[in-house]
Amino acid sequence: MGFLKIKYLILMILVISLASYSPINNTAFANEGSIVTGIQSLEHADSETITYNSLIQLDSDTYVLAYTDAAGDGFIQTFTISADGTTITKVSNEEHNTADGTHHSAVMIDSDTYLVAYASSASMGKISTHTISADGTITATNIIKLEHETNKATYNSLVQVDSNTYALAYTGAGDDGHIQTFTIPTTGASIDKVANEEHNESDATYNSLVHVVSNTYALAYTGSGGDGFIQTFTIPTTGASITAVAILEHDTSDATYNSLVQVDSDTYALAYTGSDDNGFIQTFTISADGETITEVANLATVSGDSTYNSLVKVDADTYALAYTGADDDGFIQTFTISADGETITNVNTSEHNTSKATYNSLVKVDADTYALAYADTDDDGFIQTFTISDNVPVETVSAAGGGGGNQSCNSKGFGTGKSLAVYEVSYNLCGDNRSVDILAYSTCGGIKAQLTTEYGTSLVGLSSDQPLIDDETTVYTGVLRDDIKSFTVKMENKRNEFEDKFVINECKDTKKYSQITGYTSSQQGTFGDKGIIVSVPTWVKNTAGWWAEDKISEGEFVKGIEFLIKERIIDNITTGTVDSSSSSVPEWVKNTAGWWAEDKISEGEFVKGIEYLVKVGIIQVS
Repeated sequence: MGFLKIKYLILMILVISLASYSPINNTAFANEGSIVTGIQSLEHADSETITYNSLIQLDSDTYVLAYTDAAGDGFIQTFTISADGTTITKVSNEEHNTADGTHHSAVMIDSDTYLVAYASSASMGKISTHTISADGTITATNIIKLEHETNKATYNSLVQVDSNTYALAYTGAGDDGHIQTFTIPTTGASIDKVANEEHNESDATYNSLVHVVSNTYALAYTGSGGDGFIQTFTIPTTGASITAVAILEHDTSDATYNSLVQVDSDTYALAYTGSDDNGFIQTFTISADGETITEVANLATVSGDSTYNSLVKVDADTYALAYTGADDDGFIQTFTISADGETITNVNTSEHNTSKATYNSLVKVDADTYALAYADTDDDGFIQTFTISDNVPVETVSAAGGGGGNQSCNSKGFGTGKSLAVYEVSYNLCGDNRSVDILAYSTCGGIKAQLTTEYGTSLVGLSSDQPLIDDETTVYTGVLRDDIKSFTVKMENKRNEFEDKFVINECKDTKKYSQITGYTSSQQGTFGDKGIIVSVPTWVKNTAGWWAEDKISEGEFVKGIEFLIKERIIDNITTGTVDSSSSSVPEWVKNTAGWWAEDKISEGEFVKGIEYLVKVGIIQVS
């Protein structure tokens, strides 16, 4: 027994050291894409209504934009953009269609030949070739122009199949979905229709077509009722056939403004606009043969007003999204997405235009520079460059989740070693609401706030509505999907962190925390209206197990619990003295401790046993 008492003394020392420990990270860095900086802006079309932008890269410093002017005519504009984005120069401008030119989608055939698909008068489908020199001069327009669809061809999405074969996804008459293949030589001298597949006979709009691998292609589109679909096809290099393979309905509410990109060999990310114009990123895995399409993760990125999406890959795991937000303002948002698509993390949101930015088309210039074509106030046409950088200390960036407290570091703001208070977490998924509100404060730097669900992890930003509660309460607001089963809130500053999991049993709920426990570094012992709701440390389990196995005495167990109460590891009990002689501990409490140590019951059931000991006076507190 002497050995066991020494063992128990060591345990208590360990408890004291762990209870007083606060982690410090003086070299924390933000995720990739944490800084978005506007570099240069050029108004390329003044006093015109500019719509349906499609911007692509011609060579290292030359870019081609197809757009629609106020009269609905189609234009091609070229620019040179320096690698650092500091210089944007207009080079050449040509009207490629004088009787409407909308819904542009363009690709380069070779180094100087350009192909654009668009909707002409009465939305008829046309496709045309053009030559553009390396310096951006448009040397020939409409080398060949083919009317491939006499009824309707909108929401165009064009991809290259091989050196002289191309596939176009478009919306035809009755909003039916079509894929059309063409053969076009590198000179652009001819365009021949090859095959056409009507893959959807009801609705297929907001098309975004990408190459998967070999002969397999994936199309994101908006189907009947505004629902979101991913469909796969096989197209041989000749374009002679188009075969529908598999289809997945990934959103049964709404999915518009689709922008689909490849993450790795079998993983894809889709930016889309869901119900109530909320923004989402959804990842999928698609097998090489297109037979299997699997939803992986979904992240709600913006609550309300997220349209005109244009998503690009920054590097191996970082992505940038240009979108139109509240009041038609322009935003660039960055994310990290793991190679398997399991994790989607919102890194930063930057508002680049406070007036208007619609019809977005975003392209990569070099490793950290990007160019965006959009329509500004009065629908004037603009090109703007940005840098998207990484590995910047958190303290220096303006990212979602920052702020919310004293930016200096008083690590004892709420008691010894305690600098983070979380007062309340509430969620509301009733009706059209999908919000989570967190009331918190930090006395040691800004707070990084995260929400994790079965669909992924996202950063939570400061709420635009900051009610005056007191000087030490800040409100954070996040957005959730309406089909989640649970979510976890994590709040972290320079020294302390808080984490709590919520299981959705009602469409809305509120959980309040005492100021005493709201700031503990691992959130051990929080309570709400229903009493103790704890996350008991694993080393307490060891104590319970030893007692159940008679390796320590009942009195030692009770004294250990007194320590846990005094240190507020188990909270909602006013610290007092323990009178272990007032009564013996019932056998069922001992059994409960043993079962908990063996993971046969939950820690909540174990805590109920502790509450019983307090209630009957075996542990006396005042």
